Amino acid sequence: MIRPLVLLVASGLAALMALAATVLVARSFGAAAFGFYATCLAAFALLAPLLSMGLGKLVLRRQVRDCSGEGAGLLRVGIPLILLAALGMAALFVGLGPVLFAVEPLWFLLMAAALPALALQEPTKGVLQAHRRDLALAGWQLLQPGVRLAAVLAALAGAWGFSGYLVAFAVGEWISVAVALLLATAFVRRTAASQAGALPRPRLRGALAEGAPFALSAVLYTVYYQSDIIMLSLLAGLEAAGQYKAAFVFLAGAYLLPSAFFQSYWLPRVFGWWEEAGGASVLRRVPLALAGCLAFGVPLALGLHLAAEPLVTTLYGPDYAEAARALRLLALAALFHFTAMALGVFLVTERGVRFKVWAQLLCAGVNIGANLWLIPVMGVQGAVVATLLTEALLATTYGLALWAALRPLNKRMPKRHANP
Repeated sequence: MIRPLVLLVASGLAALMALAATVLVARSFGAAAFGFYATCLAAFALLAPLLSMGLGKLVLRRQVRDCSGEGAGLLRVGIPLILLAALGMAALFVGLGPVLFAVEPLWFLLMAAALPALALQEPTKGVLQAHRRDLALAGWQLLQPGVRLAAVLAALAGAWGFSGYLVAFAVGEWISVAVALLLATAFVRRTAASQAGALPRPRLRGALAEGAPFALSAVLYTVYYQSDIIMLSLLAGLEAAGQYKAAFVFLAGAYLLPSAFFQSYWLPRVFGWWEEAGGASVLRRVPLALAGCLAFGVPLALGLHLAAEPLVTTLYGPDYAEAARALRLLALAALFHFTAMALGVFLVTERGVRFKVWAQLLCAGVNIGANLWLIPVMGVQGAVVATLLTEALLATTYGLALWAALRPLNKRMPKRHANP
């Protein structure tokens, strides 16, 4: 029990640091600058999984199957490719950004440091999960919010302004990149030393095909609120994007705790449960996951709904009244999100990931269509309604996807396994 508790505590601290950094940026530099900052991070959060191509999940899958040499070989080739692709996309972002938004070109250059840092997050987590390095994983979860909080505190202490903050922010992101590269290198060297011969050469085409569903799933999992921020900035302005982000950061912080438990602690075990006794362990744990998420989510959603206005105005100030109205409705989305989280963690088999991606594609289409329709009419509240609709649909489709993935298993299981 100690290790999951450590991960949960680390996630709680990470959430608090991320919230503190976000609040300080929003309160100190204004809604428009904060909207620019949030829009850039939202765009990078959508690009990063496509760049990492599910490498962390592939390493973890091979570790479970006692093929750690293959995982290390993939990592040795994959990490440099991810870094090169991230740098190329960052250069494109720096070139195109000033065309879309009338802000300082230097801001785009400094914000671009976040893209390689985010792209290396998933492979690094996979490395630590593969060897069950839960304490190191807890430290890794704290690194990025920690350096971002340190950056904004340094900027405020030195009265550097928003540009000065972005300089400190870029330094912190490159520190994250350096740590990720050190961890990946150590993993490859340690695995190579334990192998009788040289590490096997990975088949990149096969690895890309295997990792693509994981990458697409990770993009689609966050598209429902990242696209809201991006579309608000384009359709309603950077200030509207800042108002929405100011509200959503409370949910993002709350999501970290169950996400850390499922993604950091349960996920390595879920791969193993599908391999055990034909997957009987999965059938027993789905109800537990749902019960735990709802026990956490119901009081949280109710509390955020009732306390939205004092929370937002106390932390951000009176200029963020629109964010308070948005949070009151967004709190209800937490119930659907936690349900989807509890169901989605089990969709890791090839069949399960395939069903999951189709469900997410449907939801992504609904979300984009709803945003295009509602934002011009309702502004920030239109994005909130689109998020609610999408989260409800996501929970429903994840349930259907898991049912489809478990259906063959249910037919094969003796009754005592299917109904524990």
